[in-house]
Amino acid sequence: MRIHGKGTFVNPYYQSMKLWLNPGTEFSQLIRGSGFEASARALRVYTVQADAIPIRGPESVSGPFTAIESLYYADNAPCIFCIDYLPSAYISEKEDIDAFLNSFHHYLFDKTGKSCKREYIKLSSISAEELKALCGGKVYLNSASCLVHEGHFYDQNNKLLFLSLAYFDTNYLDLSLMNRI
Repeated sequence: MRIHGKGTFVNPYYQSMKLWLNPGTEFSQLIRGSGFEASARALRVYTVQADAIPIRGPESVSGPFTAIESLYYADNAPCIFCIDYLPSAYISEKEDIDAFLNSFHHYLFDKTGKSCKREYIKLSSISAEELKALCGGKVYLNSASCLVHEGHFYDQNNKLLFLSLAYFDTNYLDLSLMNRI
């Protein structure tokens, strides 16, 4: 990445970044772009009402949602535990979830004709014990603490497409942000 007004030299921090957390980038793409072999597996699919979704953002949501719990791997090591919440009209428990995990952008466009154009992100952290409690005693990541990524994805008309709650293993993945200011 060039630094504006400084000629054509390259910012040294840019080359040392292992994983980019850019808005609208899918987790598999992030993992592959960091030099790892990416894979994902759906763990559980179920229906949940909007008031039971643990994500709170700039707008309220209503209606039934389909929740997809999945685990993303980098070189066969679990690195991201994710729960995506889609309005049930977009997906059902019977559908091929692998298509969604492979590319939520393509899946949503094929199903609805809508594409992700904007994302609201909230970042925080959580301990391994807190994550274990949230997951009903199951341990998905081997990390003492996790970065929590709450995402709200919107279409071209500023309508909510889906919500995402992801936990990153910060021992395995080095997350970096670089924003233009």
